Amino acid sequence: MIRAAALLCAMAAAPALGQELLPSPPLQPDVTALPRLAGNSPAIQKINAELKRLDEFDLEALTCYHTDQPENSARSVEVLSDGPEFLSLMISNSTYCAGTDRSWSEQKIVTFDLEAGETTKLHEYFPPSWGTAEHSEDLLSIYFINLVDDLPMDCVPAYARAVRTGYIFFDLGIAKAERALVLWPSGLAPVETPCLEAIHVPVDQLVDAGFHGKLIDALTPAP
Repeated sequence: MIRAAALLCAMAAAPALGQELLPSPPLQPDVTALPRLAGNSPAIQKINAELKRLDEFDLEALTCYHTDQPENSARSVEVLSDGPEFLSLMISNSTYCAGTDRSWSEQKIVTFDLEAGETTKLHEYFPPSWGTAEHSEDLLSIYFINLVDDLPMDCVPAYARAVRTGYIFFDLGIAKAERALVLWPSGLAPVETPCLEAIHVPVDQLVDAGFHGKLIDALTPAP
């Protein structure tokens, strides 16, 4: 998540070069809508259409597929990066539907390539030496586990098991204020979710690893 101190530091270091974002009315009380991009270019129109679709998709789940209006439904949205290369949004949803065993919640990152006008998992910006997207995901999993040494000891084997069994994947985003690639792990069994933490890989590590220049530029302050 963006930390206030890091955000203030980044704002002081360079002028804002982001895409203008327009707020949208809440979808319902406590359910924040995704922002929209200002402008009317073909790429912006495509992205705004997808943002609208994501709003509608999440609202279905938050209203128990339109069968209920739970009082405890909530959704928050955090802008991790507002461009100019990528738009990254952290979305947090939670609700409880009558008749289910437990409440439902999720936290996910959605990233858009603003030039292409579409969502991206950022795989195409991984180092060429990592090979195909599927192979890259495996290497990223190993890389992630090597970064979690500050987690409780029982979390590390939990991640290792998840990688071996294929029960872990990552949402990737651009943490502009922190100048880092943010990795949000998903897919662990509910009992292991206390181990979930967002990991930020700083831009200098991405440079050393050979990540694509477009991703590096997105995290490098303008002169």
